[in-house]
Amino acid sequence: MADGRFAAIILIFIPLCRPVFVVLCPISCILADISHTCARGQVVIFIMGIRHAAPLPLRKREAIVITETDVLNSGWWFGRASGAHLADLRLGEDGKIGGSLSTRESFWRIEDSKVLFFDHDGKPTSAFSAMETRSGWLCLRGHSLPSGRTKLVLDQRPTLPPLLPKEVVKLDGTVVKLALSERALDAFSALKIFFGRKKNRIPTNGTIIFPRAAMLEPYSCFPAGNSLCSMGAFSYAESALPGDLKIGRYCSIALGLDIFRDRHPIEWATTSSITYDIGQSGYLSFRAAHQDFNEGRFSPTPPSRQFAPAPVIEHDVWIGQHVQLARGIRIGTGAVIAAGAVVTRDVPPYAIVGGVPAKIIRYRFPPDIIDRLLASRWWEYSPAILQGSHYQDPVGFLDFVEKNYQDRSPFRPEGIFAESIIDRIAGT
Repeated sequence: MADGRFAAIILIFIPLCRPVFVVLCPISCILADISHTCARGQVVIFIMGIRHAAPLPLRKREAIVITETDVLNSGWWFGRASGAHLADLRLGEDGKIGGSLSTRESFWRIEDSKVLFFDHDGKPTSAFSAMETRSGWLCLRGHSLPSGRTKLVLDQRPTLPPLLPKEVVKLDGTVVKLALSERALDAFSALKIFFGRKKNRIPTNGTIIFPRAAMLEPYSCFPAGNSLCSMGAFSYAESALPGDLKIGRYCSIALGLDIFRDRHPIEWATTSSITYDIGQSGYLSFRAAHQDFNEGRFSPTPPSRQFAPAPVIEHDVWIGQHVQLARGIRIGTGAVIAAGAVVTRDVPPYAIVGGVPAKIIRYRFPPDIIDRLLASRWWEYSPAILQGSHYQDPVGFLDFVEKNYQDRSPFRPEGIFAESIIDRIAGT
């Protein structure tokens, strides 16, 4: 402006996933206000409502209200919030920490509504002051001491049997590998974890592998592959799945699902992994090349953000054949992914997406029906909710749920971890 004054227009977008009161006025009035205000060199603020699909609300974390009894009779997976395992712990009545110890933790106690860990010299090493419940098991969240920079997790787990069954081929802080036997298959069946349409899809001389961090719910089903991942009740996948994938309830996944792997550094002069993939597990060709041309002195530099988290698939999602999913994205509840799609961004709830890259084709229902479906959280209930309801008519189904399920308790089975499966095998 000639006199050096300036004007700014600030657009504030409010997601309409909750009731929002917005004062509307004719566009001519808005434009007139912009002109008048800009002449005074002031700031114009618009509030605009845009509809988008926010992630499902998380269970509220609460201040710890916990007694010694709550923590004494179970095992604890102790690690970083990033997923790195530090130790398998047991908290003893005498204040000592037992189990597979990390190098620092020796003693524990509850003090000022916090669970505290101490080293051999009595110096505090960790503090846990937030608690949440995950399928019947406690999860304590805290940080290292004294800096507080490292975020830590204590996940409550069933205790392992004193003598591991012979089926346990490998058990460490990261992964579990089990040799299948008749009693192992019986243990999975008893826990209501299934492998397709037949009990013996995986032969008794086969193996099952899954991460220690994975948590399953009863009535989950793995008709393909020999790896398990976190999966909610009443879901299945006809594809072999990576262990770090997280799948909600009532999901239907067709064959050929593929998850993107590591990211190559497109911001560098070269995207070739010859600059970093040369360790003990790297390509032999790269190692030989550096030995021949750089006399083995080349220092690898891993790119930043090389591995993003696996996708999160919420509830009642249908994924068609031969779909590819980028890492770090979220597939919203009720979404449909068309066959052959390459999905590189978050998918809103109840959106139908397809193409390369995938784009929204349309939404399954009008906005008011989507809002009611999300608010009903019907997937938290067992299939009994389908009996007698008009599930073929979304409006009739919602009327039934809102009338009959307001005061009913959701289906909340105890989560199944590796320890649960091993303990069941040992007891069969």
